[in-house]
Amino acid sequence: MKEFGEKIKGVEYFVRPGSYGICLKDECVGVIKSSVFDKYFLIGGGIEKGETEIEALRREAIEEIGFEIEILEKIGAATDYFYAEFDRKYIAKECNFHRIELAEKIETTTAVSRLVWITKDELENMYHKSHQWIAERELKL
Repeated sequence: MKEFGEKIKGVEYFVRPGSYGICLKDECVGVIKSSVFDKYFLIGGGIEKGETEIEALRREAIEEIGFEIEILEKIGAATDYFYAEFDRKYIAKECNFHRIELAEKIETTTAVSRLVWITKDELENMYHKSHQWIAERELKL
């Protein structure tokens, strides 16, 4: 598994598995812009107890952007090591990446974010380096 960030010796990391989707359109990547960090994130998030990667990604897509998605295939995995200021702990974020397409917009949803499309020039503004890596790979940079 590819790794990003520095894994500090002697530090206990909280392992946080997650599932994320790469959605491409016209050489752009569909992302969510965080209002807190002013950075971009891929669609997706943490896998809850009892969920599969697929179930988590589908749930997160509805919660975040209000879309049903079609999951095409798993395309990679990576771990990001970082200190989360908000949680005040060291995190080992295990990211599972899937190629996805948007399906049906759910009109009754209370989506918490808006999907935005960014170009390859904006990928350096991804919050997690693993998200940047997989997006660059998918755009074949």
